[in-house]
Amino acid sequence: MFFIFMQDCGLIIRPSEPCGLQPVSSSSFSAVAEAQLLKCKTGDAKGQWVIPCLSCSDNQTCDWQKARWQPDKCQHLTPTKSQLQQCMNGRRVLFIGDSTNRGMMYYLMEEVNETLQEWDKAHDTKFYSNLNGGKTITSYAYYPQFWLSLNQRPTFERTLEQLIQRSQPLENNDQTVLVVGGVQWLNTRHLHIMQKVLQRKNLLNILVIIKSIGMGFHLPVDGIRSLSLRSTDFHKRYTKKWNKAEEFENIDFVKFSQSLTSRLIRLYSSASL
Repeated sequence: MFFIFMQDCGLIIRPSEPCGLQPVSSSSFSAVAEAQLLKCKTGDAKGQWVIPCLSCSDNQTCDWQKARWQPDKCQHLTPTKSQLQQCMNGRRVLFIGDSTNRGMMYYLMEEVNETLQEWDKAHDTKFYSNLNGGKTITSYAYYPQFWLSLNQRPTFERTLEQLIQRSQPLENNDQTVLVVGGVQWLNTRHLHIMQKVLQRKNLLNILVIIKSIGMGFHLPVDGIRSLSLRSTDFHKRYTKKWNKAEEFENIDFVKFSQSLTSRLIRLYSSASL
């Protein structure tokens, strides 16, 4: 049986939407699977996870390895292994963020290499050059380091600069990819800082991917933003196009200048910090 999944009932981020496993009929799933949907033009198309499970009352019976994100009105084409490896040829992919970004990096590494030779819950900076026969490099910096006191916590600017320095040499084009984001902490101030750092480093033409707010446990930490349910809902609805700006309550990651080319991806996932 197939089920759809929008959010975990223990990690609600959209109170107006259902949580947990929701049944979907086989006929409905077949209709979606057979529909000639157009390719999604952006990474933030609204949709839901489709997961095969034996029972809706126990998510331990689900085959999460076969979970697929299904947008409502388009589809994301899945590249073959050779297509993915060719696409990643010569690329350097830099990740900065919390455990949700770290998980994305390890998933990419596994898909490109067809195996994951090294993995750990890194809370510092990591550098991997053994991907795609040495043709692809990934690096990662954990931010924010919430367990440190506020006066000892590395700033976003410093963390990003160190990540860039560790990942050199970098090309000022889309062969260099920067993936930024986390559960709740990212706001417009970080994007301004990111732009200034990229300008100083002559990297304004790289591909920047902004990950939208996602599921995860939200611990109140001094100096790190934590959103209310209402603010979280607003954040998700309006950060689709973060290059058009206005402020709302404590949500200043809502519309930004059009000076930085980026892509936004929608993420629903659970990860431990």
